[in-house]
Amino acid sequence: MSKEKRIKNLYSIFRTIIQLGFFFLFYMLAFNYITPYIKTSIIPITVPVLISLRSNLSSMAGSLTFIQYMLSLPLFPWIPLASILIIGVIIGRLLCGWACPFGFIQDLLSRLSKEKIRISQQNHNKYIKIKFVFLGITLFVSFILALSLHLDANNELKRALGPFAEGIFYTISPNETFFGDLPGLLAQASTGSLNLNISNYLLYFNLIFLIFTLIGAFKIPRFWCKYLCPLGGFLGIIAKCSLLGIRRDLTKCDRCMKCVKVCPMQIKILELPWEKFTDTECTLCVECIEECPNDALKLKI
Repeated sequence: MSKEKRIKNLYSIFRTIIQLGFFFLFYMLAFNYITPYIKTSIIPITVPVLISLRSNLSSMAGSLTFIQYMLSLPLFPWIPLASILIIGVIIGRLLCGWACPFGFIQDLLSRLSKEKIRISQQNHNKYIKIKFVFLGITLFVSFILALSLHLDANNELKRALGPFAEGIFYTISPNETFFGDLPGLLAQASTGSLNLNISNYLLYFNLIFLIFTLIGAFKIPRFWCKYLCPLGGFLGIIAKCSLLGIRRDLTKCDRCMKCVKVCPMQIKILELPWEKFTDTECTLCVECIEECPNDALKLKI
């Protein structure tokens, strides 16, 4: 094995260890079920990654999910909103690439796939807009609901929204289905108490949406992050002015395109400002830095 290949493998192992560490941190309450010698409790903070609010194992809350939940009460979500703004301004979408549990699941699936699909740049540019539309709809409905709860004592809009009253994204998020609903269904199945009501269309939709997302992540690196994640879109907007970015040294770069080809988010690195780029799609996974044969890319504050 070449030296370059060994270094690449070491980087992959290091990043996986970091992701695994955050995975256990965010779902730390699982230790309460594993061993009686370790007792953990909920940490009252929100983090701008996808952490299931429906899971009994979650030790923290995902910021976007909690924004929707607070607006449904209604309370203004100062803390979860501040967590997204502050983290986005300082480190951009770094947590997407290194800490998000659902991003970690996608990376594991992608490594299992021998033949990956690369969406054409033209279609890619169209599809990445979906998550911003999803974000807009999610926030619009949640804020309108919060406003209506202040004006309408009967809560007619909340009743009309039904299960979507706690948030569009929260209700159908594949992350909530994977970490929240699915473990519950498996537990019921193991005890023989599973009773799927054929009229529960929302559950079936969520399961189909989850399968679609996981298949997409298996064939297309970071499929959910690139095209569908509204939290990624929210952080991406703020990340345009983040302190942390990547610098490309023009004296070392020979435009070999290796960085572009390895980027899981399909960022056209060579077309971005060389002094420092902070693209809305960049999760700072630094795979481009590790792939560059001339050491032309560096993290920059």
